[in-house]
Amino acid sequence: MQNELIRQTLKNVLLSTLIFGCLMLLLWLVELLFPSLELLKWSDAAWCVGIPASVVGVAYILTIRDPRNYMGFYPGILMSVLLAVQFFLQGNYDLTLLYIVVFIPFLVLSIINWKKGNEQEGGEENKAFEPEFLSVKQKLVSALVFVAIVAVDYVVVTYAFGDDGQSSSVALNIVGGLMIASSVLANFWLIYRRMDAWVYWVIYSISGMVFYILLSNLFSIVLFLFFLVVNSSAGISWWRLTPKKNMGWLKPFLGCGLMLLLPLLCSCGKPVQPKPYGYFRLNIPDTSYTKYTYRDVCEFMKSDNAVVELREDSNWFNLSYEMLSARIHLSYRPLRGDLRELSDDAHEFVFKHAGKASAINEQGYSNAEKRVWGVLYELEGNIASPYQFYLTDSTKHFLRASVYFETIPNQDSLQPAVDYIQTDVRRMIESFSFLR
Repeated sequence: MQNELIRQTLKNVLLSTLIFGCLMLLLWLVELLFPSLELLKWSDAAWCVGIPASVVGVAYILTIRDPRNYMGFYPGILMSVLLAVQFFLQGNYDLTLLYIVVFIPFLVLSIINWKKGNEQEGGEENKAFEPEFLSVKQKLVSALVFVAIVAVDYVVVTYAFGDDGQSSSVALNIVGGLMIASSVLANFWLIYRRMDAWVYWVIYSISGMVFYILLSNLFSIVLFLFFLVVNSSAGISWWRLTPKKNMGWLKPFLGCGLMLLLPLLCSCGKPVQPKPYGYFRLNIPDTSYTKYTYRDVCEFMKSDNAVVELREDSNWFNLSYEMLSARIHLSYRPLRGDLRELSDDAHEFVFKHAGKASAINEQGYSNAEKRVWGVLYELEGNIASPYQFYLTDSTKHFLRASVYFETIPNQDSLQPAVDYIQTDVRRMIESFSFLR
């Protein structure tokens, strides 16, 4: 029996590799025809790690379509390790911890429980294990846990990671929470071979598609569409093995659902025509500049369209552009022989966005007359922080700044505002001087 399960697993690994090979070839051909799409990013280490993770992940799902085959969880463990590495390279340390501390132990428990279940069912002599849905009580508890995980994740991402470019997007935070909650519950209920695991995997796939639609990442949209097909197929396979007596919480809804569906099937009407996407037009007033002095430390030319927001208890302050839903976050630090450390921190903070930015352009700045030196970083693509920079006199003062848009990062819709902010940022840098 075990040899049969191993052969089935290896067969699915080969099938998954072949499917992904065809998919990558198709995307390569599309990229040749439309180079601006930039679907394949072979220079991105995290992206390259994600490809084998996806291959073994699909092999894992294809294998556990058979509710007897616990061997499928070994590719699942390898997938979790690779995804942990991918998220670590992208700087998403919370997801790295989640895969190592939560998902890998869940997969190990699935192997133990499924193998034990096979032995109790009689192994080779008896028929395959019959899946079942959760009871009504279990389903309610599971739904409450799902909502709780989404809420906790939203709070953590929004407030604990306030400097992350995505933290200001409510939609991204909520959809990201849906992905985490659904994947946690899917992995948990697979331990006990419950049909509800596939419901959560489908939610995960749909949430992933929405997440990357918001980020305009075409490659990931295609990938999650593929996951949706695979997960739905596995769920259908389990559904066919689920007898009516095991329908659990779903049983009372089947009759009611059919009664509600009949009127819809019999109704008719004109098809809804979706409206094309459009963007708000920004009416930006003429810009004038006024010299602004910050605490007798530095001065620069500030746009009159920006409002200063001071924080009395710290050396942080903001320039708020309410009409653009944007802010320039600035922080001042007196140097104490730590110039190298502060400049390295600023550089590393910029490149945390490398996984989301399509390009990062670095431009040095030098004004020997005013004794001001620094670096301006321009980040391209669908990213909420398109400009970051730091300025220093190399002996006493250090100031770092980041531009953030408090909206969903979409390059097309934000471009007029980005162009406007760029002018203000360059005027600020060129007029900047330290006062002591």
